[in-house]
Amino acid sequence: FFARGFAYEGEGGATHGLLNGRVCVLVTLSGSPGRLLQASGEWRAIEMLQDAHIFRSSGLKLLEHLHFDQVEQPISPAVLVSHVERVRSCARRHFAGQAHASV
Repeated sequence: FFARGFAYEGEGGATHGLLNGRVCVLVTLSGSPGRLLQASGEWRAIEMLQDAHIFRSSGLKLLEHLHFDQVEQPISPAVLVSHVERVRSCARRHFAGQAHASV
């Protein structure tokens, strides 16, 4: 998806985003607890790579980064419901009122 010619162009070491004017929400998950990601510095690396480099260098405006941690089997139905509600709430916050949004 984030391929040269679609999401960005580059020349002489400079990158130019081709998705300017578009917005997005990033949803990620990991099996690691968020506190461990924070303590190890891995969360900062994730933000730098995904939020700053991939999305913003493509010209996308990142509205929110939802992260779900400790996603491992078995996942209780209550936790799944909670995760789905976070995604729906995010969609309502950012996309309610748009004709194509179904939240």
